[in-house]
Amino acid sequence: MVDHAPVPAPTDSNDRQTICIVGAGAAGLAALHVLTSAPEAVAGRWSVTALEQRHDVGGTWLPDPAPAPPDPLDPDAPPPLSPLYESITANLPHPVMRFPGLRFPPGTPLFPRAPAVAEYLRAYADRFGLRRHIRLRTTLLSARWTGAAWAVRTRTAAAPAAGTEGAEGTEGGKGEEEVEEEERLYDRLVIANGHYRVPFVPPLPGLAAWQRAGRATHAAWYRAAPAALAGKKVLVVGGGPTGADLAAELAAVCATLVHAVPRDEGAGAVATSASSAPLQEGGNVTLRGRAVRFSEDAPGERTVHFADGRAPETDIDHVFLATGYVLAFPFLAPPDLLPGLPPSSPLETEPLPTHLHCSGAHVFPLAMGLFPLTAAFPPDRAAFVGLPLKVAPFPLCAAQARAVARVFSAPGALDVPREREAIIARAAALSADPAIGEDPARLARAWPRLGVHEQFAHRDALHAFAGARERVPRWVPRVYESLDALRAAWRGVVARGEEGAWCAREGESEEGSLLRD
Repeated sequence: MVDHAPVPAPTDSNDRQTICIVGAGAAGLAALHVLTSAPEAVAGRWSVTALEQRHDVGGTWLPDPAPAPPDPLDPDAPPPLSPLYESITANLPHPVMRFPGLRFPPGTPLFPRAPAVAEYLRAYADRFGLRRHIRLRTTLLSARWTGAAWAVRTRTAAAPAAGTEGAEGTEGGKGEEEVEEEERLYDRLVIANGHYRVPFVPPLPGLAAWQRAGRATHAAWYRAAPAALAGKKVLVVGGGPTGADLAAELAAVCATLVHAVPRDEGAGAVATSASSAPLQEGGNVTLRGRAVRFSEDAPGERTVHFADGRAPETDIDHVFLATGYVLAFPFLAPPDLLPGLPPSSPLETEPLPTHLHCSGAHVFPLAMGLFPLTAAFPPDRAAFVGLPLKVAPFPLCAAQARAVARVFSAPGALDVPREREAIIARAAALSADPAIGEDPARLARAWPRLGVHEQFAHRDALHAFAGARERVPRWVPRVYESLDALRAAWRGVVARGEEGAWCAREGESEEGSLLRD
């Protein structure tokens, strides 16, 4: 291991700026493309570097096919580098999903499988010459605001020899490799490390004991239905697309499948998936409400209680937790980022909290959903890209990156007082929902979730702020409003064995027959 003293950022009279992007998944690639295409970068006044801990670009879409099993005795053991399971399919049609400036190749299934998305992201990096700006196998250990710059400490693993194991480097747990640590100073930081890495495990009574016994596993470790569960009784907890996929796969293997779908907070049915139809009660499938307690009264007891008031489920052999993920930025520390919920609701205090907080569900407060409003450092010195949920992430990240480029170029363009008012107004609008009210935790969970029309209005506003003429195509919101029907139609295409014929017929059509009214 080699340690280096901090390498200073350039300080020449031409105002040369160094920018560090954390991550080379979809969000990081979008930021890298926009920032390296900016006039300042073309003129040599910006130097942009992206740090990626894995052996290639792609982020979540780059699979980790054989992760080490969860350690029941070490809850802090690192989770898989990606939660992708073998059957996962994009939940958006690719004409809606894609970045501006690059379509998916002709013949791509309407809802592409993970390998096609990973190849698309690699093609994006190649098409726009982004790889020369990316440091692969580089883990960000810490990023600390010094008062004038970001001190960024990294660990870079040497690339393995050709034909040997260890493509992921030390972060993949593939063995010992030579590593190099260094610290560099950057003027600005773009945080785009994603939000599908650290599993969320609900704090339900008894669940930790089931995990320690190896009877409960988060979906982050799931890859395919284990043959060992044949003839068993399995519980899937979670009503999102992952829960729908896992429940459908496991129902084809196990003797009894119990699917626990939360029915509070406005959630009354399982989410739709492009690859799996929602299961119906009957046969070997039982649908239940929210799980509330895992019995631990006696050794070996395998009973789960639910909020629906019916009798508990007994003799559960294994539980899969499709319960989502938490935001995590382990490289940031106080005072730059504080853990937990903000000390008070934005409806109860003016001004907003003086420091940036990460609750695990949201980062708050951020101007335009991007720029930290904190006393620790100026808002134009950092940006969080890719945080919104329930959106078309690729094109939204590209729009966010354009707004970031404008603020990095002209910090005065960010109207901080107006953005503070917008944050308070949004908090008031969300709190008006009886399912949220002024409960800080529920408000935090709702904060990054944008409604169908809200996400497109936000995207257009970002483009307008950046001075770009691009706007969301008018057919895209109509597609979003019909996603459930579109997913069902696509499942029918696949079930009839017509996927290949559809792909050949559609070619490069942006809308395609399934996208038109």
